[in-house]
Amino acid sequence: MTIAGKINALVISIAVAAGCILTATMLQREYTSRWDALLTQSDNLVQKPAAAASGDVFQ
Repeated sequence: MTIAGKINALVISIAVAAGCILTATMLQREYTSRWDALLTQSDNLVQKPAAAASGDVFQ
């Protein structure tokens, strides 16, 4: 393989690696965001019956 071919292979490898890292970072952020939303929603659902039981809802 020529030097130009080696350089091209290196550039392509770096571009693919950067794309994989970017994709993994975006997926991790999306997962964390959805996980936090799910925890917030679950927390709200758990707190609603407690408020109804204490009579605060009907005042």
